[in-house]
Amino acid sequence: MPGDLRSMLERWIAPLKRRVAQMVLEGIVNTVDDTGAMQLLNVEVGSGEPLEPVQRIQAHGLTSNPEEGSEALVLLVGGNRDRPVAVVVGTGASRPTGLAAGEVAVYRNPDNMVVFKANGDIELHADGKYKVTPSGDIELGATAAVKTLVNDTFATLFDLHTHNFPAPPAPGAPTGPPLTPMVPTNFTTKTKAE
Repeated sequence: MPGDLRSMLERWIAPLKRRVAQMVLEGIVNTVDDTGAMQLLNVEVGSGEPLEPVQRIQAHGLTSNPEEGSEALVLLVGGNRDRPVAVVVGTGASRPTGLAAGEVAVYRNPDNMVVFKANGDIELHADGKYKVTPSGDIELGATAAVKTLVNDTFATLFDLHTHNFPAPPAPGAPTGPPLTPMVPTNFTTKTKAE
């Protein structure tokens, strides 16, 4: 009788055991739909089984659009294959390495990242241009040393400057100041840190 009871329990538990064992799946991202409030993925799991749509849960204030071939960790909510949720999506190939203990990096690849250093510094790396698009002023802290690139002092120097005349009839004689002086509309509020 004990053998029959055990066999009966194993048969009863087997479907539950399979569901629990398959609640966490690894997969490869095939496509991404980033048009809605919740990002939807098509993920290939196991031996090529497509799982779609897979909702991707992302941390508040941080979003990304993973490339095809990224790795995904998918949870099946309640063990139900009709409710897949991607909780982690990434790719080890583009992850920067060598950060010191306590450092954090937000990155696309090692050439495009912001690193919050352990000593409090912030490093910006870009293989393209840096672009800042504020809706207001950019304010630097009290200890920041800056110089305005084009201001009244620069305008005065420009308006008064002369050149040495290079050719006859009077080689070496100074020319007059510029015919068109610099006006405030030529000024800029852009600054350059020292």
